Amino acid sequence: PGTPRMYKAIAGNPRAAMIVLAALLAALPVLLIPVPGFVDVPAHLARHHILAMVPAGGPLGRYFNVHWYWMANLGADIPSSILARWLGGELATRLVTAAIAPLTIAGLVLLSRAAQGRVTASAVLALPFVFSQPWMWGFLNYGLGLALALLVAAWVYAKPRERWTDAIALGAAGLIVWTAHMAAWVVLLLIVAGGELAQLRQVRDVW
Repeated sequence: PGTPRMYKAIAGNPRAAMIVLAALLAALPVLLIPVPGFVDVPAHLARHHILAMVPAGGPLGRYFNVHWYWMANLGADIPSSILARWLGGELATRLVTAAIAPLTIAGLVLLSRAAQGRVTASAVLALPFVFSQPWMWGFLNYGLGLALALLVAAWVYAKPRERWTDAIALGAAGLIVWTAHMAAWVVLLLIVAGGELAQLRQVRDVW
C-alpha cells in the first residue's frame, strides 16, 4: 500500500519527480561505460579485486597477502570487496561507484527537508555539484563517506535525540562515517554542530 502512495506523491509533485529523475540519471555516467574514466578508479578496481580474490585462493595469493585494519578510509573498499566475491571486482566497483552520486543527492534532499521543512531551491541548485572534482577524480571512499554523512545529518536533524539509545545510534552512525573517510566525518561534525548552535538563543544555553 505504501509504494503506490509514494508513486502518486512523486507524480503529483514536479519537484520530487525531478529529484528522483536526477538521482537515477546520476548513476548513468558510471553504469554506461565498462571502466569509469576517473583517475583513481583503476587503482580502486584492482584493490577490490585483490581483496576479494586472494582470500578465496588462486594465483594472486602468490603475490599478495590481505590483512584488514580498521582505519578511516574504507568507504568503498568494504562493500566493493564483499560484492566482488559474487559479481567480480569490475562490476562490484562500478555498482558502488554508481551509487555514490544518487546517495549524495538523497542526502542533500533529505537534509534540506529535515532542516528547513521542505526541499529548498538552494538544495535543488546544489544537485549538479554532486559531480564535483573529488567525484570526477574517483575519490570513492571520500565520496561514499560524504553521502553517508549527509544522510546521517538528515537523520539527526529530523529525529530529536531524547533517549539514550538515540545517542548510541548516533555514535554508531558516526563510526560508520568515520570508517568510510575521516574528512566525511569532519563534514558530519560540522553539519551537526551547526544545527546545535542554531538552536542556542544565548551563550549561557551552552551550559
